Amino acid sequence: MAIKIQLEELIIPVTIGELKFEVDTSDTSIKTLRKKAFQMEAKIKEIEKIAETSEEEAEKEVELYLQDSFDALLGEGAFEKIYKQTPALKSLAKYFIKLIEGLEKEINN
Repeated sequence: MAIKIQLEELIIPVTIGELKFEVDTSDTSIKTLRKKAFQMEAKIKEIEKIAETSEEEAEKEVELYLQDSFDALLGEGAFEKIYKQTPALKSLAKYFIKLIEGLEKEINN
């Protein structure tokens, strides 16, 4: 008698506009996702504080944070591709929040 166990897919497909990505759901990637989600609240507070003195500096911080976050979750260069499709940091921030929420939901299922 043979026992055959089907391997689970460790990939969650993600589509942002016309772009398609895959998110790795290995243990290491899950830790990165949770870390990014946890850091988001603290980073938002930091950026709000920076914005009180310099809107331009706050915008740079938002861009750097989103670039680091998208690239960490979706792969190197993801931010540039998404920004090219939607050149508005406010929209990308919304996409990132939806991405985090969607991934958390998928991972918890």
